[in-house]
Amino acid sequence: MYHLLPRLRDFFSPASAKWMRVGKFFAFFLGLILLIASASSVFAADPIATAASIPMDTLPPPVTIDEKVSSLIFGLFIGVMLTAFFYLFFIWIVIRDRGQVFLMFLLLCLGVNMVSTNDLLMNQIGMHRDVMRDLLQNYSMILSYISGIFFTYYFLELEANAPEFRVPFYILAGLLIALLVYSVFDQRLVHFALPTLGTLTIACVLAAGVVTLRHGVSGSLTHIIAFLFFIMGGITAPLYDLGFISNIESSNNLTYASFSMAAMMFAIVIAGQFAARQEEKEKALAISNERFALATKGANEGLFDWNLQTGEVFFSDQFKKIIGMRLENSISGLKVWLRLIVSSDRAVVREALRRFRRNSGINAINVEYRVSRGDDNKRWLHSKAVATRDAETGKIIRLVGSTGDVTARKQGEVALRASEARFRSITEAHPVPVMIVRSRDGMVLYASPGTGQLLVTAQNELVDHSFENFFENSSDFASLLNTMADNFNIDLKEVTLRCGDGQKLEAALSARAISYQNQNAMVIGLYDLTERKSAEAQIARQQEALQQSEKMAALGGLLAGVAHELNNPLSVIIGQATLLTEGSQEPKVITRAEKIFKAADRCSRIVKSFLALARRKPPERRSIELNSIINNALELLGYQIKMENVEVVLDLDAKLPEVNGDGDQLTQVITNLVLNAAQAMQNWNGKRRLTINSRSDDNKHVVVKVIDTGPGIAPEIRSRIFEPFFTTKSSLGGTGVGLSLCINIVESHGGRLLLEETKGGGATFTIQLPMAQADQQTSSEAAQETIELPPHLKILLVDDEIEIAQTLADLLEPEGHKIDIAINGAVALQKVRQSPYDVIVSDLRMPVLDGPGLHAALAKELPQYIHKIIYVTGDTLSAHVQAFLNENPVPVVEKPYRLSDVRHAIAALLKENAGGRNMETADSLAAAHSIA
Repeated sequence: MYHLLPRLRDFFSPASAKWMRVGKFFAFFLGLILLIASASSVFAADPIATAASIPMDTLPPPVTIDEKVSSLIFGLFIGVMLTAFFYLFFIWIVIRDRGQVFLMFLLLCLGVNMVSTNDLLMNQIGMHRDVMRDLLQNYSMILSYISGIFFTYYFLELEANAPEFRVPFYILAGLLIALLVYSVFDQRLVHFALPTLGTLTIACVLAAGVVTLRHGVSGSLTHIIAFLFFIMGGITAPLYDLGFISNIESSNNLTYASFSMAAMMFAIVIAGQFAARQEEKEKALAISNERFALATKGANEGLFDWNLQTGEVFFSDQFKKIIGMRLENSISGLKVWLRLIVSSDRAVVREALRRFRRNSGINAINVEYRVSRGDDNKRWLHSKAVATRDAETGKIIRLVGSTGDVTARKQGEVALRASEARFRSITEAHPVPVMIVRSRDGMVLYASPGTGQLLVTAQNELVDHSFENFFENSSDFASLLNTMADNFNIDLKEVTLRCGDGQKLEAALSARAISYQNQNAMVIGLYDLTERKSAEAQIARQQEALQQSEKMAALGGLLAGVAHELNNPLSVIIGQATLLTEGSQEPKVITRAEKIFKAADRCSRIVKSFLALARRKPPERRSIELNSIINNALELLGYQIKMENVEVVLDLDAKLPEVNGDGDQLTQVITNLVLNAAQAMQNWNGKRRLTINSRSDDNKHVVVKVIDTGPGIAPEIRSRIFEPFFTTKSSLGGTGVGLSLCINIVESHGGRLLLEETKGGGATFTIQLPMAQADQQTSSEAAQETIELPPHLKILLVDDEIEIAQTLADLLEPEGHKIDIAINGAVALQKVRQSPYDVIVSDLRMPVLDGPGLHAALAKELPQYIHKIIYVTGDTLSAHVQAFLNENPVPVVEKPYRLSDVRHAIAALLKENAGGRNMETADSLAAAHSIA
């Protein structure tokens, strides 16, 4: 219904209030004509004339006076109804409200219902049958109810004022439409259901009016009164059927009067309400237009309005000012505007407009372009337009929008892009990785390519991510933000970062506060400290190694002095004990002598172990029993183990195969491992147990395990414990060379030294060494055989300790040798000049002329004695002694020595000089060797 007469609505001007006056006059005039026509039709009807021309059996009954009066009343009220309809029609032409359409249709339906109840009019138009009249009455009432529902919905604006009635109205409208369709087939249901549905409809309409009246909606009271009259007209027929009204004429007249009063209320009051609303809208429109005019004058942007249907174009004064020309408000002005656009941009604008017009789903367009003024000054403009499209065709019928001068912004963007390009070129070429981080939350806004390479992270994982993710310690990141928040600069702050591959990075950062993209930020430079830290660590290790070397040198000097002072008396004790054992026949003396020998020999081994700690000489290779090495080490450290309350458990394989190696060095390995275990349990509150076991492994290796029940070794330092000078016992005087020396010794023997997991806590060190070969074991056994020297050797003993020389002489003389003694090298040199000797056994450290001096004198004066000298010494660590031994490969016997050691050395010497004497025991000396 709303879209009826669209051409007519376009013809009339909504702004012409004259149509309201014309409508009132025309409606009144039309109603008067209908009233006169109704009266004349009644009185002009002549039953006699009619009877003369029509057969008698078809004549209608004559018209009575009551019927004439009723017809006059009907004409009067139908004229009122039609007058109200036409009055509303002319108001609708001006106001064009959707609710007016349904109200006019409601009045038409009421008029049709009134016509269907008038017998005279129905007979004149040829509708004699009651069925047709009932059908017309039912249709008109159903349509009246439907029109009343939609009129109420739109007039009272229930969608905004009472949305709770929307669903009931839809349901009632649906039921009435269904009843309207069903009435074509069966009128009985209509007679039964229509009063109920009508009552519910009017009740719902009145309830909506009451609710909107409480909300203060204008027109609600008039709406209620009008529908009350409508109810009065609708209930007259049921009242007649129930006998409350005596005759049908009175019922019809009451219906006519009620419907006419309702029509008058609708036409006069509600039409006035429509007019008042329209005036309010026009006033609001006038105010809006005034505001728009003021806004166009004060706006920074120029406004334009183009009506494509009428061709009207409007340009605001600001628009003309921005364009730089006086444009006419017409199509020609629009063309001038388009011609001002730079040719290269004109095609872009036209293409954008073309796509905009063809795509009906887009109602707004934004485009930027340049215009060229007469002074060759190009300006950047930005235009935004909103389109109004035809609802049916989708074509644009109007364009309204604004245009602003964005030249400054464009120039700023160009400058900004140039600045950013310079900034990026500088930062990307700079050797120091650069980042820009937002001060508020640490979000990375920019990162140079070098930053991604340094942090091993892709650019998309850096930018728009928090810088905190790369800090090993979150406290360092918080300190960075807090320092920058206090407006302090940061210079080379050292931090630990975590790279994208999970590796740690030692770095330094410098930061300064800046403004970046209108945000408070900080520019950060990152410096990789990996090489510097590595160099510092290397220097620290070298310094520590130097210090430890100095310590070891000092220790070696101390040990050398102690060894020299101890070895001389120990040599006397061992020699004298040997003399007592070999020269006495009394068991008690022999027993005591053996005890003295064992005690002195133990002291000798202890001294040799001390010397092995600081000795720097090539290892000797001979078959060794590791069980003996273990026992010797425990004997050396027995007192310390006892003082630490450490329980020692030995689980040694009695048939353990021998290994080929240096006994002193392997003793040093076992000693270090046992000493470390004892020190680890020094302050331990748990069980203190040291377990050493030895086993053979797959007939190829000998395995020794040193197990303690101490606190164990932390996982983070297990990979470093074999590093040189790394120690966890710095407060206890640790040097960090023990385990490093041990692993070097073991690996030089072809074995492995491992740290293994220990069940129940503690530490387990495993030594794995290859077994000695069969020929090596035979050689070792041969080396232990007693050596018989040739008889009647003439031997010169040179030693400043006369007791040592005399003791050795006492041991050799019973074998038939002739012994001479010299207290220093000078005396020995004098004796050699006077008498020949088979062997010279000389000390290295002596007053007046020491061993190296004697060697040099003999080499110069008596070179034949160079290969007849055996040196004995208790000090192999002194620098000058080491230098002499390195330059001169002479046989050396270390103090304290046994008689067998001297015999082996003499035998080896004589074997080398076998061409000088007849040696009857040459075959027996095949296994002799020098002691280095």
